Amino acid sequence: MHTAWVDDNDEYDPTRKPDGNAIKGIEDTMELLRDYKSLDDSTVVVSIKYLVHLVGDMHCPTHVKYPGIKGFNIYVDGRKLNYHGVWDSYVLDCNVRWSGMEFQHILDRCTKREIKAITAGSVRDWFHDCAVYCRQIYVLAQPDQQFKSPDVWEDFLNPALPIAERQILYAGYRLAHVLNELFG
Repeated sequence: MHTAWVDDNDEYDPTRKPDGNAIKGIEDTMELLRDYKSLDDSTVVVSIKYLVHLVGDMHCPTHVKYPGIKGFNIYVDGRKLNYHGVWDSYVLDCNVRWSGMEFQHILDRCTKREIKAITAGSVRDWFHDCAVYCRQIYVLAQPDQQFKSPDVWEDFLNPALPIAERQILYAGYRLAHVLNELFG
């Protein structure tokens, strides 16, 4: 449920895992919450948590599944790291020393026009944007690549951080858009 597939054109592919993927989960949960006043409080709370989680996951670079690209490991100073885990947290852990609130203030600098552009379209449009943008992470590292020195690792981290920051920023604005649409 935390990932979704794209086709060769980076469009959402609902035929891959049609009963359980992040996009279907977001769309189904949004549909459920459109009538939130008829739901019990615990259902609403769990559904909001689910939305928060899945919208965030949709923006994580390795949560986009591409044809022909399988998960792999890289090595940093001889330590084996799953590339998925690198993008889930390690890129930020190596670069960001702020609290969540401080980081939010640093990232949140978009104008109303920029926010409108970021939140335009549907969940599927957003996922396509993520797929096109995040494909570049597979140029930054190859399966079993060794990052033996700090300089080589920095050559990975320097372009990786802006990708992670952009995706976090977009996820936040898009989640706020979804919640505003559902709850006014």
